[in-house]
Amino acid sequence: ESVEAGALLLARGRLLAPSDIALAALAGAEPLHVFRRPRVSIAVTGNELVPASEKPGPGQLRDSNGPMLEALCRAHGAEAASLPAVPDEQSAVRRLFARATEDADVLITSGGVSAGDLDLLPAEAERAGFEILFHGVAIRPGKPIALGRRGGTLWFGLPGNPVSTSVCFHVFVRFALDALAGAEPAGPRFMSARLARAMTIRGRRETYSDARLSVVDGQARAEPIKSRGSHDLAAYASANALIRVPLGTQILPEGALVECLVLGDRL
Repeated sequence: ESVEAGALLLARGRLLAPSDIALAALAGAEPLHVFRRPRVSIAVTGNELVPASEKPGPGQLRDSNGPMLEALCRAHGAEAASLPAVPDEQSAVRRLFARATEDADVLITSGGVSAGDLDLLPAEAERAGFEILFHGVAIRPGKPIALGRRGGTLWFGLPGNPVSTSVCFHVFVRFALDALAGAEPAGPRFMSARLARAMTIRGRRETYSDARLSVVDGQARAEPIKSRGSHDLAAYASANALIRVPLGTQILPEGALVECLVLGDRL
């Protein structure tokens, strides 16, 4: 009465909702063949980090990246487990790469991938048998990001500044988690919008800039948010989208049509 013979009820690559389960049961699709949730291990690095429940001492900082990454992974359907924080010591980083990937499809780290004396992770990952697929991408924020592979495990080395960490998750890690989970299409959702005010861009890299995305009279509108940089988590927390500024662009006039990466379901 409600479904024609031969009709496609559930397409491949779909995240199953309760109503999908009911429809499959009605059709006698038992069992359903599905992808399992990707397993992710998360490790933050840095001598300066203390847990969120502790009061930082001189030169210390509460860890915001670990809780954020765990929440992002779970929001995108992965099973996430946080490992103990890793100090900026060669032996500690070596132990991380030796053990952290035993039960994980993806290892995500934050910090330790730039060019400083304590940025040990890319070299130690390679020493532990990871093939480094890339290290450094022409984007802002997030230039130092690294990606490695060992067997069936991926390693994403994200920068330590919290906004850089989140931007790199949405641009790179989301695609990998979706692909592992069989989601189609994989990766973040983009939406075109008109720019509410002009923007001036520093540097010539592809840039992802904090924005508030809204729909007014059927027209999507992107309002840039002023930020002090990739450490400004307060500004970033008020954004529900990122304006993608193409490589080499220096000025975007008011009313320009821009591409926006939608953050979560906050639109």
